[in-house]
Amino acid sequence: MEDFQKVLEECRLSDMGFQGSKFTWTNDRTDNAFTQKWLDRAVANAKWLSNFACSEVKVMARHNSDHNPLLLCFDAGGVRRRASRPFRFEVNWESYPDFKKEVGKSWRMKQRGENPQQNVHGKLQSCKRSILRWVKKTVHVTEDLIRSKTKELEELQGAEGNINLVAEQALMEEVNGLLEQEDTKWRQRAKKNWLIHGDRNTKFFHACATQRRTSNTISQIVDGNGQAWDTTEGIEKAFVAHYKSLFTSARPTAIAECTNAVERKVTCEMGSKLLAPFIMEEIVAVLKQMAPLKAPAAD
Repeated sequence: MEDFQKVLEECRLSDMGFQGSKFTWTNDRTDNAFTQKWLDRAVANAKWLSNFACSEVKVMARHNSDHNPLLLCFDAGGVRRRASRPFRFEVNWESYPDFKKEVGKSWRMKQRGENPQQNVHGKLQSCKRSILRWVKKTVHVTEDLIRSKTKELEELQGAEGNINLVAEQALMEEVNGLLEQEDTKWRQRAKKNWLIHGDRNTKFFHACATQRRTSNTISQIVDGNGQAWDTTEGIEKAFVAHYKSLFTSARPTAIAECTNAVERKVTCEMGSKLLAPFIMEEIVAVLKQMAPLKAPAAD
């Protein structure tokens, strides 16, 4: 087993996970010696996982063997309806000189809220719409653009003499800017807080983001009645039914008798601190403690 683990590490292979039964082998004994284990697995390197980001491994039913066959689907997510992507702030937008001006102009627009909270909400929504329009018009950093600019730089650097030195330096600065934006984008998606600064490692961050997306993908769910759902509509209905049941009151009685028997944990002093008004120093301290590449939601 140590040799097998060594091979995985040297070849940089990682487990692809699976869908279905958590056991892939059994000894088929009918007595107390009956055993089930997870022996079979699929592994791949980072480049393969990047090329086949929608791949999925399914554990199939066994028939004539004591091992369950594994089915590798290369485009498991291709038939799914892609959910609308929520708005998230991208750190690399700050590298554009006109970004802050666009945000400031949108933030200063007057709102018609009945109270300060509604005004702030309206300003945030206005900024969101303005940023999305700005991104669609301005941000066009792609791998093809980086490759094209890099090829131009190689051609300039391959020429003899210094006749193209000014153009070469300008193009070099542009390529470095594009690479920095691409690296920042994937670093933010990778959510690796332990690696903040240093050399660019876009492939590493891309692999982390791909693995995280794969881990967060729900391809099948079993509802409270034991029924499995593997379609987008079925999974949505199962989630809605679960939380609707969870947060629906059963209209219990004698609540006061139950709560009176619960030991009090929040003291009067703790309650006073919780109800105390916020001060600016506390808000600034909380903002300073936030991770630099995080963009938390309203809660």
